Amino acid sequence: MQFSLANYDFDGSISNPYLAAAVIASALVFGLWMARLLLSKRTRIQKGVQLAGIYIASILGTELFLVVARLLMTRTVPPEAQVGYIGGIPTLLGPTLALAFGATIALGRWLLARMHSGRAS
Repeated sequence: MQFSLANYDFDGSISNPYLAAAVIASALVFGLWMARLLLSKRTRIQKGVQLAGIYIASILGTELFLVVARLLMTRTVPPEAQVGYIGGIPTLLGPTLALAFGATIALGRWLLARMHSGRAS
């Protein structure tokens, strides 16, 4: 049996390309979901409740994306080595980007629809 005292420390901050890609991917997925909800024909209360649910889901979803990214990073490490992460990504970074992305898309689509309806009359 071989023993290894190897210890690998990865950058756990947003400057790591794997983790940055995971945050951006989760922001795109949940942002599109939020934009679709904001553009739907629901009441404001329904939209608010569902938007809060999507925001909570995006917190958990971003963590899942980060776990997958960390698993992809550790594929380069020998199985007997220990892996550590220095630093970390703020928990609400992905969900906040998703909310901003979704609101921007919804606002753009709403403004575009208003511009086209104004020209038609």
